[in-house]
Amino acid sequence: MNPEHIASSVNIIRSLTETPGPEGLSPEQLEIWDAFERAKIKALRKNADYVFTPPELCPSIGVEGSILVRLSDKWLRLKSLLSRPKRESLVADEALIDTVSDMGTYFFLWSILLRKSPEQRRKQP
Repeated sequence: MNPEHIASSVNIIRSLTETPGPEGLSPEQLEIWDAFERAKIKALRKNADYVFTPPELCPSIGVEGSILVRLSDKWLRLKSLLSRPKRESLVADEALIDTVSDMGTYFFLWSILLRKSPEQRRKQP
């Protein structure tokens, strides 16, 4: 294999795996960066508000089951909001964007859990 090709491949992989700062990003990339930063801050704040962890609330279904239950709740809420003519919530501080953001957070938490071995998943949190 060509050494220049290997070096180029290594640089591409490195650039995809390193966490870039927002400098040098295109406007579209900056929008994605900003959305993830806001979601991260919101998720960490919400997490700090919870006293109990999912297994303590629902030990029979575990963490993964708890995440799926919450996603199911959010999915039903999303369907409800989308069925309204103006897509408005009857609860003033729970808009469509909040539901979508919450779903993204639960999917992200699920992805973290899926990276763990089955034994580690059972031992959560």
